[in-house]
Order: sequence, then C-alpha cells, then structure tokens
Amino acid sequence: MKFSINDKYVVLGFKNGNLQLRRKLLDMGLVKGTIFQIKKAAPFGNCFVIFLRNYYLCIDKANLDFVNLSLVQ
Repeated sequence: MKFSINDKYVVLGFKNGNLQLRRKLLDMGLVKGTIFQIKKAAPFGNCFVIFLRNYYLCIDKANLDFVNLSLVQ
C-alpha cells in the first residue's frame, strides 16, 4: 500500500501470520476501528510517524503493511 502525508486510515484488522507482531501493534494502540493520520515519512519511505489517540508513533512500513487498512475520506 502506498502511504501519503496527511492521509487518514482506519484499522480494519490484521493479516494472518506473526502473532507477536500483532500483539505488539495492539499494545501500541492499533486496534480495530482506530483512525490514524500519517504525519511524516522517512526519506526513502520505509518509516512513518503516525498520529493516533493523541500521541505520535514511529512505525516501520513492513509493520504497517501487516495491518489491514482503509483510507478515510
């Protein structure tokens, strides 16, 4: 998925696979129904700063790709 600055996404769930990563993302607040916004991106686009639940979170693109997302209009 291609992410752009200031786009808003809603978490729909997680892809099957790594249960430890799923638990880690849930602990960081990426639970089903959470809306977040992309605030900043690393120069090569492999890391993002997202804003959710009144805090900023830096997350790797590979970890964010594990989450099923939908663009919020």
